[in-house]
Amino acid sequence: MKNQKLAIGLVLLVFIIALLILSQGKKGKNPIVKIEKQEIIYNLKFGHDMPTNSAQHIAALKYAERVEQKTKGQVHIRVYPNQELGTDQEMIEAARRGKLDIILPPTGKLGTLVPELQLIDLPFLFSSREEAYPILDGEPGKHILELLEPQGLIGFTFWESGFKQFTANKEIRTPEDFKGLNIRVMKSRLIMEQFKAFGANPIPIDFRQTYDALKNKVIDGQENPLVSIANLKFFEVQSHITLSSHSYLAYAFCMSKTNLERLPDEIQSILVKTALEITPFQREETLKKEKEFIQVIENSGMKIVQLQASETAHFRRSVQGILIAYQSLFPQSIPWQDLKVFQEISTN
Repeated sequence: MKNQKLAIGLVLLVFIIALLILSQGKKGKNPIVKIEKQEIIYNLKFGHDMPTNSAQHIAALKYAERVEQKTKGQVHIRVYPNQELGTDQEMIEAARRGKLDIILPPTGKLGTLVPELQLIDLPFLFSSREEAYPILDGEPGKHILELLEPQGLIGFTFWESGFKQFTANKEIRTPEDFKGLNIRVMKSRLIMEQFKAFGANPIPIDFRQTYDALKNKVIDGQENPLVSIANLKFFEVQSHITLSSHSYLAYAFCMSKTNLERLPDEIQSILVKTALEITPFQREETLKKEKEFIQVIENSGMKIVQLQASETAHFRRSVQGILIAYQSLFPQSIPWQDLKVFQEISTN
């Protein structure tokens, strides 16, 4: 009897539920929860070699934030500064293999993959930023970045550290002042040739090991933009800085070709366009930071040497052979010869 009552009760319960569903349906409401198609979240890693107060890192964070906004949270980029993911060479190789998404290496460190990228590091190639930006942002820059694709990287744009300066434990005013000095350089054939032309002995040392190499007297000097000289506190182990602005240090904003092509077309477009949008901000931030860094260096007691125009001209003459030798790398369709430095060579 109990089982019969229980069965009747269950039938009534099912009947009541069915009536409720039908009545809700008549009112245009569906009590069944509708499962929406969930969007895929893409987590990307962005590695670079600069400290957290650098223009590169500040701009990288801004880039990540803007991409996340534009994709409505579908793309999340985590930025790793200070070589947290390895040296520049290690990050370059990781990106080529699809193990890292976005990288920001100095152009000189990509020269073994794309020799044309060395051109940007030529000594005294650019006399000012106003001369550099139209080249980097125009057809010459686009052409060079396109050469990265067969190497497994897609170049978006050029960011910067600014112009490089000399530091040493003596006053540097002429190429002859470098004679016999051991000078730290990044691993770049062109940059090594530059310091050999000065009479120095160039020694390739990783960026993060430079301070210790200076402290332990393994090297006598180095070259870097103000951001690196101030942040790595080279003023603690070097007595002099020469404001030479002898070479421009550009950074190539790249993404792994494999990883970029896995993303939907719309997201690919957002990643590229946003990098271009952030480029002016990154450069403005570099300029702003340089004023702070020169003050830090001055306050440290480091002696600041400003090259005179005649002294700069002397340095330019000492590297003319390098400029002429590397002209063969310039794409014929690009008027690099219009740059001031090559006009000077042609008139000498």
